[in-house]
Amino acid sequence: MTQMTLWLAQFQFYGGLVFLLLCLALEFGLAWVLLLLRTAARDTSRAGWVAAYRFWVRVFALALTLASAVGVSLLIQTGGLLGALAQRAGDVLSPALGWVLACFFITRTAFVGLVLFGHQRLPRWLHTGAVALVATGSTLAIFFLLAALAWLQTPAGAQVFNEQYVLIDPLQALFNPGLLGHALLFAGAGLLLAGALMVGVVAGRQSRHPADASRQPVLRTGFAVAVAGLVLHLAGMGALVVSDKNHQPARAAAVAGYWDSGTAPNLAVAGWPDATTQKNHYSWSVRNAAAPFLATDKTGQFIGLDQFSGMTPPVAFIFWSFRIIVLCLLAIGLVSLAAWRRLRRHRYDVARLSPGHLRQLRLLAPIALVLAATTFAWVQAGALPYAVQGTITFSEVLSPIGTASVAAGTLLASSAYVGLSIAFILILRHTARHGVIPISRHRRRA
Repeated sequence: MTQMTLWLAQFQFYGGLVFLLLCLALEFGLAWVLLLLRTAARDTSRAGWVAAYRFWVRVFALALTLASAVGVSLLIQTGGLLGALAQRAGDVLSPALGWVLACFFITRTAFVGLVLFGHQRLPRWLHTGAVALVATGSTLAIFFLLAALAWLQTPAGAQVFNEQYVLIDPLQALFNPGLLGHALLFAGAGLLLAGALMVGVVAGRQSRHPADASRQPVLRTGFAVAVAGLVLHLAGMGALVVSDKNHQPARAAAVAGYWDSGTAPNLAVAGWPDATTQKNHYSWSVRNAAAPFLATDKTGQFIGLDQFSGMTPPVAFIFWSFRIIVLCLLAIGLVSLAAWRRLRRHRYDVARLSPGHLRQLRLLAPIALVLAATTFAWVQAGALPYAVQGTITFSEVLSPIGTASVAAGTLLASSAYVGLSIAFILILRHTARHGVIPISRHRRRA
């Protein structure tokens, strides 16, 4: 196995995993948004809430379809790339993944059809219950998936016998130390994506649909959901930093750019970490500011990257992705606060905003997308070079396939993800421009 083969395999697997998490995050956020909208649309006299639900249920259907397609693709990739992982850790991962598939299957087959097509055919209480069950089912499936991914980075409740993990305590494995940070970050990213997308679509639709009755409720709901996501994301960052100090000290040191153990815990705010020379080039540091991020040994000394002898994650990527996350959070907070103050004065009437202010609102969605993608990439890349933290490396479970085959698979998967993304954006753009076209119940035409 060459180093290029390993890099391509890691890029293919973790790239697909990050893309799947993005799709699931949007599905998760929109599922709970739909429940809010459907609950608010208690009767057909509330035209704004009804129109909002009818529009966003179509966007939810797009996200759900995209997540399903990517999930199937990633299962095939994982089986081809990491076949040995199932043999060595399958006793722990199989139950969690089984629950993931069961929850997704039950949700999609039993309730999604009612949510998509039962708005005018079912009693209000029954349709609202179906929406709640879809949101709950999707959340449960994602919970078990996050539990499996968190266990790979903070394994608990299992022991290694003959180079294979054997499940000892299912609850301890499920509620492993990294689960809280993973869950909070995912929920925060999902709500931020959904809320920012709602605000951005309202701002984009203003020029084409100035009299849209759903504009005000969607805008208010979008801001509320985005603020909730921002709070959860910040809480998740804090929880994962605390978890890293105890379970992933290499990632903790990489975030701070801290190389030499026992030295002053200076935080490198900017610079370029060089794994070859084990120092930060062009560094700008703050004295003694890295202590909250760093792990300590039994003597109380701070643990640096020099303690891991080549078994560190990609330091430069971890270092800069963390800072991109912080910058995105600051940008979203500032733009949202400025827009909220303006809209509050005008009672959330987006028609009274200038074109420049509307462009600022439209920026929220791409910033939230960059934030979510960078967050998921930062979390997953922090596990490298291990597939299971501290015991099984990625190279140990990589299937014996050639560089050409891995390169072809990576190119094919990347092309598929790019194509799916473009299709999603084009359909969403068309839906946002033209809105929901009512269909005659008698003539079956628009």
